[in-house]
Amino acid sequence: MVLPKADQRPPSSSATALVEEQRAGRESVVSSKAEKFPARPSFGTVGKRCRVRANHFLVQVANQDIHHYDVAIFPETRSRDRNRSIVNELVRLHRQYLDGRLPVYDGRKNIYTAGALPFKNKEFVVKLANAARGHQREEEYKVTIQHASKLDLYNLQQFLAGRHRELPQDTIQALDIALRESPAAEYLSISRSFFSQSFGHGGPIGNGVECWRGYYQSLRPTQLELSLNIDISATAFYKAQPVMDFAIEYLSMRDSSRLFDQDRLKIVNRNNYGNDCYSKEFGMKVTSQLALVDARVLPAPRLKYHESGRDKVCDPFVGQWNMINKSSFIDFIVFPQKFVNGGSVNYWACLTFASHLHPKDIGMFCNDLARMCNSIGMQMNMKPCVDITQPSRQDSVESAIRTIHRNSAQVLAQQGLAGKQLELLIIILPDVSGSYGRIKRLCETELGVITQCCLPRNVQKGGKQYLENLSMKINVKVGGRNTVLENALYKRIPLLTDVPTIVFGADVTHPSPGEDASPSIAAVVASMDWPEVTKYKCLVSSQGHRDEIIADLYTELCSVHPLGLHRNIFQLSQFHADLALATLVTVPPAYYAHLAAFRARYYMEDEFSDQGSSSATSKMHERSTPVRQLPKIKDNVKEFMFYC
Repeated sequence: MVLPKADQRPPSSSATALVEEQRAGRESVVSSKAEKFPARPSFGTVGKRCRVRANHFLVQVANQDIHHYDVAIFPETRSRDRNRSIVNELVRLHRQYLDGRLPVYDGRKNIYTAGALPFKNKEFVVKLANAARGHQREEEYKVTIQHASKLDLYNLQQFLAGRHRELPQDTIQALDIALRESPAAEYLSISRSFFSQSFGHGGPIGNGVECWRGYYQSLRPTQLELSLNIDISATAFYKAQPVMDFAIEYLSMRDSSRLFDQDRLKIVNRNNYGNDCYSKEFGMKVTSQLALVDARVLPAPRLKYHESGRDKVCDPFVGQWNMINKSSFIDFIVFPQKFVNGGSVNYWACLTFASHLHPKDIGMFCNDLARMCNSIGMQMNMKPCVDITQPSRQDSVESAIRTIHRNSAQVLAQQGLAGKQLELLIIILPDVSGSYGRIKRLCETELGVITQCCLPRNVQKGGKQYLENLSMKINVKVGGRNTVLENALYKRIPLLTDVPTIVFGADVTHPSPGEDASPSIAAVVASMDWPEVTKYKCLVSSQGHRDEIIADLYTELCSVHPLGLHRNIFQLSQFHADLALATLVTVPPAYYAHLAAFRARYYMEDEFSDQGSSSATSKMHERSTPVRQLPKIKDNVKEFMFYC
């Protein structure tokens, strides 16, 4: 394939539309609710030009109206599968009332049709056998379908053409549900992913649990047009086996293989989107080939390590490098005769919930970890401030953490270190998952202690590589640096190191589909160490359900950085971890913001339950209701990159 030269690269469709309108003397149509962002000044010229396959399949949509209906089922059921069975039975029995339409259903509160149904509000009665009770008797349900809104595809087409800047999320959601209707009937659906043992067995992962492979599916707007994103997914299921076998089983985890291009093509061909009745009903055509996008292979940045190592610099190859024989954790602060290597941990403790690991093994692990941290640049006390603790089975995770935190404070006070506190708590997680979020919420918002959690199976395996990885994570969490860009250190990066500059990253994460009560979480990070720009403080906040725009962004930015926004010598860089097309490498500030937002969702995970997906009417109600605020992160925690 012959590619145009760099200065002849054709603009995107949205850019073309804007240029044509300007030439015609017209302004582009912009929603009053959306911000008008500055146009992209030019295209990149650095690196080697190429074309890459993205894990997206382009989707064409016919111009037709889509109607949204609210669904209420009484008596209520929390099972999506049960809800789908009820609605499927309704469609089968009462097809004459649906005017020949094929509705699609999200399993909660929303039905969409391509064209209007012949009623605005109607109640149906459906009788369905209960499989959980051995089909012994039928249960009766009343299903009310009420018209909620009409979705116009014109706004979506204008948005994709660059003439409209407000994303019609409700329209994309309807089309996404239409593409998910058939897979939801064939596979096991969890959130946005589908799982089946027919995709290949991922293998046992221990404790009576096995890995199932599957795929993630999402319809997204891109610079090209609508596209169907297909990616790998995996999750754990309890094995079908006798209870006694489950009780005694413990197996090591086997890694799942990657999802290659041919696997994605197989998924698309297997689902047969082109002949899917629901895709046809909503006028969608999904291409059978991966999307091709222009790309550039940029030269890898040179990394700077500490001068005492054998290799003082490193040139990554295909995004990878090995830290072995490199003295890491450079911490260079511009003060006369002051040079700090790595972070320091003077007061730490270890709490283990692993039932099958002997305390002596935990002691050896902690000793090896502390020795590793010291050998590659950190300053870590070789002894914990209190003995390694293994709580009794009666103690809850929260009470055990509070106890060791209190005991540590008492020991430090007895040693004449009043006012000092635990700087790091190493936690060997319980054998059964589910406590990670509670641990992070308690330690970061109530106790004010940074934690490093370890899986029991990884502690049991041990090994130098695992200890090095843990050391890198710990160093960042306690204020050190693992490495810096050589060009940043020597101020050779244009627009970044010319003048003091702050780099910002931002991300908004949304609750899983079906969680109406849960807010979206926004995170903003800001670099604190120009010119290296490797340390990022973060702020997190909750906001309206599925709101994309960060509320009070100006206030957030003023408070996240001590320089505020009153200086005119910084550059605001805008990132998002969920780009239009899948990125090969996520920009660090965007990745850090994503990690921070993802972490903050743990702070609310017990306060909300799966109460059904949102509808047009319920969203208005939610936005008029005050959003529950996140608990505040303790000051001594948010000073560091605790979210890594």
